Amino acid sequence: MYLCVKEKDPYDELWHGPRTGVEESVKIFGADEGFCITVLHKVLDLVLQGAEHLYADVSSQVTEVRTPKPPHKGLLSFLNLEQSSNAEVTTKTILEKHAPRSLHKEVMKLRKIKSPAERIVMRKAADLSGTSHAKANTEAQLAAHFEYVCALQGAQRAAYVPVVAGGANALAIHYTNNDCRLKKEELVLMDAGCELNGYASDITRTFPVGPTGQFTPAQRELYAAILEVQKKLITLCSEESKESMNSLHNQSVDLLKKGLRRVGFDLGMGGKLIDRLYPHYLTHPIGIDLHEGNSERHQYLMEGQVITIEPGVYVPADPVFPKWFHNIGIRIEVGHSSFIPHGLMD
Repeated sequence: MYLCVKEKDPYDELWHGPRTGVEESVKIFGADEGFCITVLHKVLDLVLQGAEHLYADVSSQVTEVRTPKPPHKGLLSFLNLEQSSNAEVTTKTILEKHAPRSLHKEVMKLRKIKSPAERIVMRKAADLSGTSHAKANTEAQLAAHFEYVCALQGAQRAAYVPVVAGGANALAIHYTNNDCRLKKEELVLMDAGCELNGYASDITRTFPVGPTGQFTPAQRELYAAILEVQKKLITLCSEESKESMNSLHNQSVDLLKKGLRRVGFDLGMGGKLIDRLYPHYLTHPIGIDLHEGNSERHQYLMEGQVITIEPGVYVPADPVFPKWFHNIGIRIEVGHSSFIPHGLMD
């Protein structure tokens, strides 16, 4: 094994913190040899001479520049820059000469099934995120409280920019302005998760604003319809059910159509209006990345996979939909769904 890392640099370490350096890195990781990251291209050229296959993901657009580059660069800067130094262009040229195969695809295969230890960390991350949703007067306060409580309980950072959407703001699925006041008798949709020990959580809750925390009749009716769909889909999350992410999504569409019609929605011929109310996909894999590879949506789910289950309905102020549901956006998402021998962990 060959390691390429940053060399010790007392002046840089004074400003940016200590480095392990080449020699200590070799000892710690038991490498055969260690080198400075700046000679990565030379090391690659040497070790790849006898290689049958190379797995790497290289930027397709790297252009040579002659202006000085900042000295503080990590490994990714040597492999994936739109503008690059001469040494980095050389590295890219060496890699492309060996016709690299996609490393990302192979890594996603390894990440697909989570070990028991990984599931324990992910459960903790989800539990931590789930208990950090709270009441506040503004979207910004709610976002700040979430990140504060997560950090207080040991999370390293937020897994993504929180969505804190009060009232009609919830109709924007990836709303992140988080700058409005929360109004009584409206709902607030909060999509927020933390990252704990390298693993992401992804949780969405929708709840009433105000001291009483009471749903209006219309809010309660729509929320109950969506929650019923989610609970039904969760029961299908086992290897024995022979479901795929695609089949779960298709069933979520059918179940939401039935639930919405039951509470008074006219979805038109063939239920085509469901696409306006439920425009996103039901699920995605989660783990080290918030969204891990979705290329296998058609394959049966297997024990040890971790995915989200997140049905949602977003009702615009359009006369085609019942007026009492206008400007209500509701999404309910379990932090993670883990396929284990005796059922679902959420």
